[in-house]
Amino acid sequence: MVSCDSGAAAFAAAADFHPHLPLLDVMMPDMDGSDTLRALRRLENTADVPAIFMTAKAQTTQLAGLRNLGVLDVLIKPFDPRTLSDCLNEIWRRGRQSTPTQYRDGACISHPGPHALCSQFFGSRSTQRGIIVRRSKTLAKFRQNKSAAVVGMGHFLPAFVRHAAHSGYDCIWLDLEHRAMDPREIQSFLAFCHLADIDCMVRSPSREPTQLYRYLEDGAAGIMAQMVNTKEEAEAIVQAVKFPPVGQRGMDGAGLDCDFMLAADENYSNDANRETFVAIQIETIEAMENVEEIAAVDGFDILFVGPGDLGLRLSKSETPQPSLDECLERAAAAAAANGKIMAGIGHDKEMLQKRYDQGCRFMVNLGDYPALLRAADTAIKMFHDVCGE
Repeated sequence: MVSCDSGAAAFAAAADFHPHLPLLDVMMPDMDGSDTLRALRRLENTADVPAIFMTAKAQTTQLAGLRNLGVLDVLIKPFDPRTLSDCLNEIWRRGRQSTPTQYRDGACISHPGPHALCSQFFGSRSTQRGIIVRRSKTLAKFRQNKSAAVVGMGHFLPAFVRHAAHSGYDCIWLDLEHRAMDPREIQSFLAFCHLADIDCMVRSPSREPTQLYRYLEDGAAGIMAQMVNTKEEAEAIVQAVKFPPVGQRGMDGAGLDCDFMLAADENYSNDANRETFVAIQIETIEAMENVEEIAAVDGFDILFVGPGDLGLRLSKSETPQPSLDECLERAAAAAAANGKIMAGIGHDKEMLQKRYDQGCRFMVNLGDYPALLRAADTAIKMFHDVCGE
């Protein structure tokens, strides 16, 4: 193995080294990965050598363009370095079993296509062990000890999905508890999220198991369960949305989450468990009394104190109650003690900073209603400033 710090260095080394499998970063100094591959194709000893790209850019058109160069596969960053060698070996094995790629003048003129090697639908998908499950951006942030940026939505606004992804948000919180969409609208919305490569967490109006895991089959990255009051209720949610051995989710393998059967194999259930997340909402006084027991339940990821509902119940209680901030701090301590991520809402910088300082890392700081209202307020102010009316 030879490591090169640029595309030009790789090209210079190839004449003597005769590589069997170049692993090329798309972004490199001097020559990018695509130019480096084209240059290697013009050398006699590397004209037909297979290659793999690495990139952090996971837009569908970019991935398609890279694969059209005839590489075996495209690895999406970040990836787990502990499993990288196994992943490369699997790609190499599958590549050797596939129809050889043909090149002319450094360009690909025929190759097996993405489904012959590793089926690709929308968004960034894990390709380890030859299966395809979209990689959750929210969970990727958590695994890097970073905060996830979240925007709330309750309306069918495909452009807003794209804009949120473009702006750098990791996840859309789709509220179906207080907003209405028909099933086909939900499926379309989730497909738009995959197209934009942004997670979607669905707050379901129901806790019925089939309804919950159907959202995952349709492409949701996460499920939010509202009004969870006891550890038994939290355990029931986990049982509904996780495959065995964690839970008892029903197996289909024909939804968007499994690339409509194209990605189905024996590893699908494990990868689906790993790349989907569950948020449990604490919204009542009873739930706060049980928050330590709820946080200790295995199989969910995010503890989400609902400030509206819990704040209402605290204010209406006929017995003395702690403040909302005290409840948030207690919940954050329970989350931290049990390896859960604490969620927080802050629609201004001061509140967002406060929630961050309290330990929140699943951060909601925008919604479709506030965004539209702010835009309207800003626009009308500009009108008055210009027109003086």
